[in-house]
Amino acid sequence: MTTSAPLTTSVITTSVEAATTESSTAEQAAEWRWCEFAGIALPAAPRQVGRVRRYVARVLSVWGIQGDDQERLVLISSELAANAALHGRTDLHVRLAHRACGAVRLEVVDTGARRPVLPPREEDEHGRGLEIVAALAECVSTTRTADGTRVIVEVCTDATSACGW
Repeated sequence: MTTSAPLTTSVITTSVEAATTESSTAEQAAEWRWCEFAGIALPAAPRQVGRVRRYVARVLSVWGIQGDDQERLVLISSELAANAALHGRTDLHVRLAHRACGAVRLEVVDTGARRPVLPPREEDEHGRGLEIVAALAECVSTTRTADGTRVIVEVCTDATSACGW
């Protein structure tokens, strides 16, 4: 059995700009100000998707997110990491943020030049992953930036009722 390095997370009390993405409104930014954050950068390779799943599961466990909520977020992270590895073909960055009310934001960024194509054509064999992600999350945003593609997913957990979602 392989042992994993200890995982640490910390509370970030920096500016709103550092804690949010460029697509957030000021109100959304304020909601994410007091969060726990975690992130990992990996080379784009299909074999790294399993590492992303394990990392996300470990972070969520540290944050006390278990059961169906954890499984849903791990599935979403797996799909987004696979997309980034397959289509972005560059290093990928996975970031998580956890609000005190229980909501989780998952962000996957690749620096590739290719952009997701939605919706897939009926005859396409692939391309429905983001539709699945959208069905599992409360909010999905795909943004093309100067550096690549950023997909942000927000998920309510069982503890999220106090967030107003």
